[in-house]
Amino acid sequence: YAIFEDANGVVPGTRVLMAGVKVGQIEKVELADPRTAKLTLSIDHGTQIPTGTTALVPTSLVGLGDSPVTLQPPLTMGAPLAPESTIPGRKGSPLDSFLPDSKTTVTEINKLLVEVRKLISDDKFKQDARTLIANSNRTIEKFGNLAGNIDRLLNRNQSNIDAAIMRGSRAVADVQRITFQVANLLEKGTLQKDAQAILTQLKATSLKADKLVGSMNALVADPNLQKITANVADLTESSKSISKDVGEIVNTGKSIAANADAVTKNGVDISKNLVDATARAKEVTDNAIEIEKSVKELLDKVNKILPSNGTKGLQAPPVTLNADLSHSGDLGRFRTDLTASLGVAGGKLDIGFWDAFESNRFILQYGKDLSPAVGYRYGIYAGKLGVGVDYRLSPRVSLRNDVWDLNRLRYDPKLRYDFGGGIVGWAGLENAFRRNTPVFGIGFSR
Repeated sequence: YAIFEDANGVVPGTRVLMAGVKVGQIEKVELADPRTAKLTLSIDHGTQIPTGTTALVPTSLVGLGDSPVTLQPPLTMGAPLAPESTIPGRKGSPLDSFLPDSKTTVTEINKLLVEVRKLISDDKFKQDARTLIANSNRTIEKFGNLAGNIDRLLNRNQSNIDAAIMRGSRAVADVQRITFQVANLLEKGTLQKDAQAILTQLKATSLKADKLVGSMNALVADPNLQKITANVADLTESSKSISKDVGEIVNTGKSIAANADAVTKNGVDISKNLVDATARAKEVTDNAIEIEKSVKELLDKVNKILPSNGTKGLQAPPVTLNADLSHSGDLGRFRTDLTASLGVAGGKLDIGFWDAFESNRFILQYGKDLSPAVGYRYGIYAGKLGVGVDYRLSPRVSLRNDVWDLNRLRYDPKLRYDFGGGIVGWAGLENAFRRNTPVFGIGFSR
C-alpha cells in the first residue's frame, strides 16, 4: 500500500515503475481518512521493494498523457518489504520532470542571495570600495600629471631628442651596412682567409675597451673627484655668506675676511683635485685613442677584403632600436631598458639589457606573430627564462605581458600607447598579484 496526501490523477490500472521499468499497476484507489488517500499496488511476482522506498506521483506542466507512480528506493539498500506493507507517497513538483534537484538549487540560490545582501550591506566593504575608487582616481590623476610633465619635458628637449634620433639612425645605417658587407663576404668565402687576423685584432680591441671602461669607472669613483664636488659646494656656501654680509660690511669685516680665507683654501683644494682629475681624464682619453686606432685598423682590414665593384650580397636584416624609461611608483626609482629588434626568418630577435646602466640584465628573445593582433616571445628576459604574449588592441594601443623568473614567478602586464614619431608611452603593473607596483614611462623607437 502507498499513502498520499494528494492522489489526484491516479486511477486503477496506472502503471507502477521502478528505475523506469514497469513492476506492477495500481489495483485500487480509496480514501483512507479525510486527509489522506490509500493506493493498493499490485506488484509483479518476484519483484523486491527495499525498505525505505517512497512512492512518487509526478505532476506534468501540460497535464496530458499517463502519469505513472514511480517507486524511489533509498540510496542504501535495506531488506525487502513484506507483502501488505505500507510505504509513504508524495506528489511531485512540475519542475521534477526536467530539474530533479530544483528544490536544492533554489535553496542554494537563496543562500547565495542572502550572502550577497550581507556583503553589500557590510560597512567595511562599502568603505573599502570607496577607498579603492579614491585610490584609482588618485592614480589616474598622477598619471595625468606624469603625462603632462613628460609632454613638457619632450617640448623642452625636442631638439636634443631629434639629434639623438638622428645619431641613432646613422648608427643603425652603419650597422646595416657592415652587416650587409659581412654577409657578402661570407657568401663569397673571402672572409675566411683573414678571419684569424681579424679575430686577433678584435681581441686586442676588446682588451683595450676593458681597460678604458676600468679607467672610466676609476675616474667616476675617484675620491678626488668627489672631493672637488664637496669643495665646490663649500665654495658656493662661502660665496652666499659673503653676499649676505655685503649689506653689513662696516660691522662684519672680520667675517668677510674669514669667508675669503675659506674661499681661498677651497680654491687651493679644488686646484689640486682638478690636477688629479685631469690626469685621470687624460688616461681615459689615451685609452679611447687606442680603441679608435684599433677600430680603424680593423675597418682597414675589412675594407681590404671587401670587393671594389660593390657586388650585392645577402639582404641586411631590418633593425629597430628601442629605449624605454620607466618609473616605479612604490619603489621610487627609474629604470632604463635598451633593446634592438632584428628581423629574422619568420619573426624577430630582441637583444638588449633590462635596467641598463644599473644591473644590466640580459635580454635575448625570439618572437613571432600568430596573427596581426597576437604575437608571442620566448627566451631570456632580465637574465631569467621568460615568455611573453603581445596583444594589439588598436592601431596605437597594445598590451604587453611578460612572465619570467621560474624560481619566483613574476608577471608584468603593461599598456603601450604610440604617440607617433617613434615616441611611445607605458602604463601598467610590475610583479602583479604579489606587489602590484604601478609603473609609468616613455619610450623611443627607431
